[in-house]
Amino acid sequence: MSKFVLVALSNPATGLSDEAVADWYDGEHIPQIRAVIPGVGEVRRYRAADAQPSPDGSVAYRYVTVYEIEAGEPGAIVAALGGGLASGAVKQGTVLDPVSTVVAVYGPA
Repeated sequence: MSKFVLVALSNPATGLSDEAVADWYDGEHIPQIRAVIPGVGEVRRYRAADAQPSPDGSVAYRYVTVYEIEAGEPGAIVAALGGGLASGAVKQGTVLDPVSTVVAVYGPA
C-alpha cells in the first residue's frame, strides 16, 4: 500500500458563500467520498488567502481539498470515485462550479 492524495481545486457556484460550501463539504461530500473510496484518511480543506504572489493578487481557485488515501495503486482510487459518481453515491451537487473544478490523484515522487 502507498499513500496517495486526491486533490480537488474548485470555486463556489455563483452566489454561494464560503459557509455554504463548508457545510456541503463537511455534511455531505466528505462522508460520501469516505463511503466509496477505501483507505481515505485525513481530509484537509483550504481557502485561498487574501494575499497571493500573482502580479494582480488573484488566484484561479478559491478552494483546495486534499484527501489522503492509502491504496495499492492510483487506478483503484479513480475507479472507486468513478463508480461512486456513476451510482449516485457521490453527488456533485450544485455548490461548486463544475466547469472550473479540477480533480487529480498524486503519488509519491
